[in-house]
This record gives sequence, C-alpha cells and structure tokens, in this order.
Amino acid sequence: SLREMSVKALLVKARKAIDAEKFEEAQNVLKEISMREPNNYMAKIFSGLVFFKLKKGNEAQEAYRKAAEIDAEKPLAWQGLFDLHLAEKNWESLIKLSQILIPLLEPTHPKYIFYLAQTAQAYENLGDTQNALLQWDK
Repeated sequence: SLREMSVKALLVKARKAIDAEKFEEAQNVLKEISMREPNNYMAKIFSGLVFFKLKKGNEAQEAYRKAAEIDAEKPLAWQGLFDLHLAEKNWESLIKLSQILIPLLEPTHPKYIFYLAQTAQAYENLGDTQNALLQWDK
C-alpha cells in the first residue's frame, strides 16, 4: 500500500508510472506525497509533467509555479514552464521565462543551446530580429 512507503520510494514509483505513461497511477502516488509533504519540490515537478502530458496546461503551469515558489534556484520548474510555453506557442511568456531559466544553467548544460535557440526563435516569431540575434551573445 502507498501509505506504507517512504516519500522517496513514492517519488520513484511516481517517476516509473510517468515513464510508463500510467498517468492516473502517477497522480494517485503524487496525491499521497502531497498529503505528507505539501511542499515537496519533486512531487510538484512530477505533477506538472503529468498535467503537461495530459495536455492540461493550466494545471501544469500551477504545479510548476508552486515548485518554483518552493525553490526558485533549481531549474526544473522553470524548464517545465518553458516547455509548456513552447508547446502552447506562448512566445512572450517563453521570452520572460528564458530570462530566469538561462542564467540558472551552466553553458555545458545539455539543453542550454536548445533554450537559447528557442528563445531566439520566439523573438523571431514576434518579428524582433535584433533580440533574436542577441541571444547568441550569451
């Protein structure tokens, strides 16, 4: 039973359920974690990911925002929001978010160039070629 598992074990179980695309199971596990630790950063990240996969943008945004409130220095919540805005083609929000996310990452981060490129593309999509080119000076 979920009640007998540690929070760490529950997080592993939630991750495995997400990877297997068993989103309902993941949500049940995440609810159990939330009852015990309402401010668990990874539980909020996983909730955001589940909602994102279920195409529930508002709920995903809320979960990622709560994670960002818990720890604004960790990039995962910001990365989740970035991916959400990218999927929704919300260029203005993506650009604002990139100004928070990119400084949190080392240039060696595997997705650093991806975020720069997507931010440049967002400026380009808004007709702002000058700022699009400036992204590559970072």
